[in-house]
Amino acid sequence: MRVFVLVRDLLFCPPSPSGMSCIPVLPPRRGSFYVESGTGVSIGSVLAFWCREGYQLVGSDKIYCNVRNGKSQWSNYLPVCEGEPFHLVTDRGLRVAVLASVVSGIVILAMSLSFLICCLQERSSRYRPLKLSSPQAPRQALVPSVPSSQDLPSLPEDEPPSGSRQPPLPHRGAGWT
Repeated sequence: MRVFVLVRDLLFCPPSPSGMSCIPVLPPRRGSFYVESGTGVSIGSVLAFWCREGYQLVGSDKIYCNVRNGKSQWSNYLPVCEGEPFHLVTDRGLRVAVLASVVSGIVILAMSLSFLICCLQERSSRYRPLKLSSPQAPRQALVPSVPSSQDLPSLPEDEPPSGSRQPPLPHRGAGWT
């Protein structure tokens, strides 16, 4: 009869009658194992490993205790549990968020370009010369001009301009020399 003692996840058992056994193993951090067959250290024992949710097993999921070159040893290195790599494909929420961000960015870019184009068209239309009826007529300058005396309204010659401070000139009749 064999006696098993479980001390802090370490499986110990007395050596097999042949005197050969594999060294006991600890479970991987963030994972565990169970004895699938044998005693857990005896020749022919099989240990099956697994990891907690969110971690993946790196290495062999099963190891076997066997004899090689006259020594008992495990068939493989002990596996470890590592954090699962972040997969964009499996995370639907993140995919939706990234897609929404990209679409929003494209909309903002399109609106900004439209605004810029409108502003440039407005600015260029302000300074564009007016088309005259004849193609031979000289083009207007882009800088606004100062009104000339021809553009001002004419005043009657008898009346002084309103608001002037000069005294009126005497009336020159026929006898004035």
